[in-house]
Amino acid sequence: MDRNGEFNLLKNFLPYHFKHEALATAVDKTINFARAKEIFISIAILDYQGRLAYFYRDPKAILISLDLAPKKAHTAYALLEDTYNLKDLTLPGQPLYQLETANSGQIVTFGGGVLIQSKQTLLGAVGVSGAKSPKDDDLIAKKLVEYLIN
Repeated sequence: MDRNGEFNLLKNFLPYHFKHEALATAVDKTINFARAKEIFISIAILDYQGRLAYFYRDPKAILISLDLAPKKAHTAYALLEDTYNLKDLTLPGQPLYQLETANSGQIVTFGGGVLIQSKQTLLGAVGVSGAKSPKDDDLIAKKLVEYLIN
């Protein structure tokens, strides 16, 4: 973040910032990481402007993951917050109660949506869906970001 608390935007991050091979390698590592846990996932990656830049669905992934992965990425990007951190804030009586009803149902408040950031620069977001537990989706999404950034 800069002095005003704003994220810097790195233009042309995805798909242009990474060579296609680097992006493919990060996604392949993530798919293998998930499959080693017998989890079959869908992956959505948004660019620095919040637009869908990449999508993958494992043939064995549950059907709803096709819809949830992009929504998780969108939520993380739109709210500048990983989706796993939103679950307690959206319970009855909490400040973001019923947030899921906003934005035509595009908001998801459980794990799997993670911001892509490097050196305080917002680069985009990823969404991962397919695990039985939102915690596992969150872990896999964070692995993908780690593979992308490193």
